[in-house]
Amino acid sequence: MIRLLILLVLIGSSDLVFGQKNHRVTILSSEITIAGSTNVNSFECGLEQNAGHDVLKVDSRWTTSQLNFEGLELNYKVVDFDCGMQVMNQDFREILHADQYPRLVLKVQNIQIPNTNKEIERLHVYSNVIVQIAGERRQFIVKDGRVINKSENELIFEGSRLMKISDFGIEPPTKYMGMVKVNDEITIQFSIRMRVDTLKE
Repeated sequence: MIRLLILLVLIGSSDLVFGQKNHRVTILSSEITIAGSTNVNSFECGLEQNAGHDVLKVDSRWTTSQLNFEGLELNYKVVDFDCGMQVMNQDFREILHADQYPRLVLKVQNIQIPNTNKEIERLHVYSNVIVQIAGERRQFIVKDGRVINKSENELIFEGSRLMKISDFGIEPPTKYMGMVKVNDEITIQFSIRMRVDTLKE
């Protein structure tokens, strides 16, 4: 019974009890943060993006315990990331080769809900995502994702993933004659607020 309630709250439609359904997902807002470090300090660069007039609408299909998305691809301008200081903003753009590759892309392919969830308001989920940095795309599994149910058909999907900038063909740079070196590992955190509406067939 708890499992059934979780599914109903996530999608907001009792029709799911009777089988697969198609949905229209509207992205209301999103936030993304990239955190990393050097041998002397750490940095965190973030960007919040509201839908505004350019609302992203994608299709999805619910299959048992998985929500599959078609076209849930978020594009972020690298120059819009804020690292807290102008000099760090410039360093961040140089690291990600913003002059050649001005956009960072996050594509969410699905949200998977394991049977271990016991709460309704907050669900532990897995997700397959694709991240594009410096023109290179890599696929990752987000194992510590969360779905927070805000209302009958509105939710927030959050997740984070440790990765390496060298995965994207970027050699960790050095500055000041090698005295400062950027470490290879970075963590990408994201939060996506969306509305899910069941399509009538």
